[in-house]
Amino acid sequence: MRLPYLQLEVEIIEQLAPDLATELGIEEYEAGWGIVCLFKWALGRCSEDKPPSASAVVSGPSAAKLVAKSARFRGDPETFLEACIRSKPAILERVDGGIRIRGLARYDSAWGKNHPKEWAAWKEQRLSNTCLNIDDKASVTKPDRNRAETVAKPDRKTKTKTKREEAAAQQNASPNGQPRARKLSDQLVFARYFEEQRREALNGSYSEDRQLSIGHLNKELAWIKTENEDLVCEAVRLYLADEKRRQQDPPCNLLFFARDHAVYISKAKRALG
Repeated sequence: MRLPYLQLEVEIIEQLAPDLATELGIEEYEAGWGIVCLFKWALGRCSEDKPPSASAVVSGPSAAKLVAKSARFRGDPETFLEACIRSKPAILERVDGGIRIRGLARYDSAWGKNHPKEWAAWKEQRLSNTCLNIDDKASVTKPDRNRAETVAKPDRKTKTKTKREEAAAQQNASPNGQPRARKLSDQLVFARYFEEQRREALNGSYSEDRQLSIGHLNKELAWIKTENEDLVCEAVRLYLADEKRRQQDPPCNLLFFARDHAVYISKAKRALG
């Protein structure tokens, strides 16, 4: 994947580059240029059928060497790797099977503009996987050991409720008798996307966000259905990079974003032209 420009937060240059320069014993401009080269190389190795964030893991026995070389670092690859993991914000992390380059999700929307069909297919696949995971978890119930062997006869209200539940189950069943996959609301899908971006942007140094009920979530995020997806993704990125929002407790709160979304949507429009 080749882009005409690279998006890098100011803190990467102002904070990360000096930290890396100090740890690695190099000049700040060398560290800054190395970071730019690393992201450029990471985007270049992305496949055409998946967004950049899906190709963020570098695997194999030479993973550390490849990553260090892409950043123009001439010293020990493990030294470079550990420095990037300890940095704030971290741009690398060890995962099962290799090394993950953090921050590539910021380029997903740009990739989506050039690959609209693949982008739609990828989002549909992610949504499908999320639904399956939810149904799998919901199907696992703990046995009640204290349950009596004889069950009391339900009253009229319980009977009526049971009939409604049976009718709903029949409506939700597919023609072959199997239950249909549960479709998540647009608001819930966005809330999970926001939380993923928040965790990555704050690099684990944050207090947990306030959990909103489904009803509250659907109400506060009702606007999400009418906004352009690329604008929303860019607005989220700008919100998470806002230093004032990072100083709040909890930082970069979803509820505050929902209520102030118009401000960041407007900024996103100017940023994307």
